Amino acid sequence: MNPAVRLLLNIGRFAAACAISFLFFIGISMLHAMIDVGQKTNNKSQAAHKVLMEMVRKPPEEEQKKAMPKVRKITQSSDEDKTLKNQLTMKLVPDLAVDAGVGGDDAAAAVVQVDKSQDLQAEVFEEGETDERPIPLETTPVAYPLEARERGVEGTLVVFFIIGHDGKVKSIDVQKSPSPIITREAKRTIARWRFKPGKKKGIPVNVRAKKEIVFVLQK
Repeated sequence: MNPAVRLLLNIGRFAAACAISFLFFIGISMLHAMIDVGQKTNNKSQAAHKVLMEMVRKPPEEEQKKAMPKVRKITQSSDEDKTLKNQLTMKLVPDLAVDAGVGGDDAAAAVVQVDKSQDLQAEVFEEGETDERPIPLETTPVAYPLEARERGVEGTLVVFFIIGHDGKVKSIDVQKSPSPIITREAKRTIARWRFKPGKKKGIPVNVRAKKEIVFVLQK
């Protein structure tokens, strides 16, 4: 073989060997780098997972005990329980027994009587419409005012007023008067009058009464 050709072959073999060696070392380095990157990524993921676990970790039992509020248990003796039950029972007892099982017809009749009394006492009856007329207990006469006499005022006073079921005068309505002076005196006096109230079916009721007073100067 020609020495020149042999030299070229040797050079080519040497170059190929160098190239293979270079590629081999480069491949190993890249493989190591990839492995390192993977390990670092895995380590970071594990660290993040650990931190997350630490954040959601429940507090120790001692901390839970400190956080829990203290509850004091209160006990009552049997006597105190009975007293409390009796108080509650008394509060739940109605004033009127309207149940047929408690009181029966008597309780129902009592309720009807109360309602009837309230209805009658809400009405105003005229004189003569009641079973019993009002009886005067304290009816001071209406005075003839000095000022009216000095002015020579004469005439008839006509006044209507309501005698309440409690015997007191509730309202006064002067229909006719010879002078405002007499009107004022009449209202002031009649407002203090007291009566034994009139009755309807045995129940005290309001009665509308009328009063006429004649004022005449003596000559």
